[in-house]
Amino acid sequence: MNAGPDRGQACDRGQWYDRGLALFAVGGLILLVALTVAVGSGFAPVLQIDAAVAAWAAATGPQLVWWTPLWWVLSIVLGPWAWRLLAAAWGLWWLLRERGRPSWAGVPWLVGAVLAGGLVPLAVKAVVQRPRPLEALVPVTQTSYPSGHAFAITVAAVVAVLALGARLHRRGRILLGLLAAALVVLVCLARVLLVVHNVSDVLAGCALGLVWLGLLRGLSLCWAPGPQAAVGSGTRRR
Repeated sequence: MNAGPDRGQACDRGQWYDRGLALFAVGGLILLVALTVAVGSGFAPVLQIDAAVAAWAAATGPQLVWWTPLWWVLSIVLGPWAWRLLAAAWGLWWLLRERGRPSWAGVPWLVGAVLAGGLVPLAVKAVVQRPRPLEALVPVTQTSYPSGHAFAITVAAVVAVLALGARLHRRGRILLGLLAAALVVLVCLARVLLVVHNVSDVLAGCALGLVWLGLLRGLSLCWAPGPQAAVGSGTRRR
């Protein structure tokens, strides 16, 4: 008897999430452009902050025996491949559940955002070609800007909020949002404290993740056949 109102409320929340994602994507784009211009042009205040934080972490880390192992383990456990494996498992579960009758209202584009998103920071790295900080505490490859870890955790955190938030009560949504934000901060902190990324690198990675999600969601709404439910609404196309 209550399925109708519950479904309508979930759909309303899903539409609110769509609008919120669009706003975050625009904000992320502005931040990404500003940081890219600052890094590319050698804007002194940004470079000074990067250098100061890197120098502090490089001087502090070797003095604490737990420093490098802790942040390195966190970088692996909460790194891009962990989220890709979870997204692949989620996508497989969705396909098995649908049994050949897939609903395109949410899950596929969310899974695709995580799985295909790894190519996005690599493309930007290839263009910007910013070297890693010289004081890096662990061996690293590729260039520095933007942070692939920051990109991946931002995408994964927002995907989790979009997929689960509309199905939770208010307290659950608040706790989920706080947990997602905490994981993003933790991973970004780990990359900076290992001196494998600058502060501007991780900020750019987070901003790029928001832009990627906003772009992919917009494309999914434009190209999906038939009516499209709002993300996270829990509704299916009939």
